[in-house]
Amino acid sequence: MTYLYAGLGIAMLTAVMAMFQIAMGLTQQQMVSKPPQDTYLKSVRQSNDQQFLRLVKTMDSGWGTGSTLCDKIRQTIAASSTYSSLSDYGPGLVSSSSHPRLMGACALANGSHRVLIAPAPAGATGYRLYSCLVKAGDVECGYEKNYSVIP
Repeated sequence: MTYLYAGLGIAMLTAVMAMFQIAMGLTQQQMVSKPPQDTYLKSVRQSNDQQFLRLVKTMDSGWGTGSTLCDKIRQTIAASSTYSSLSDYGPGLVSSSSHPRLMGACALANGSHRVLIAPAPAGATGYRLYSCLVKAGDVECGYEKNYSVIP
């Protein structure tokens, strides 16, 4: 009987030591999978989006839709030093989306940064800003193709 209790004691001590070793291994282990770095945060594109938001805030419904809206926005950017960082944005490909929130939108692009400024839906005033970083080989934002994700 003594040998049985001695054997159980050694087995329990071994199990406790094994759990301790596993715990130490886990706490000292480096994170193997790191999330990809967000290229948007603290970038020029983020500050440009903030400038576009300031511009959209000053716009009224008389600016029109589509290419008329784009022309008015580009004239405002060219005429004001406040928006000089936006001068590199040129006309982008017109959105092929049939989503009501993107109808009549002005599309502007600078490299992989695409900005859509669309009239507010019926019953609302002003304009709405939609922005994305276009993936390589694409010309439209993902939400333009799969518009179930538009907020």
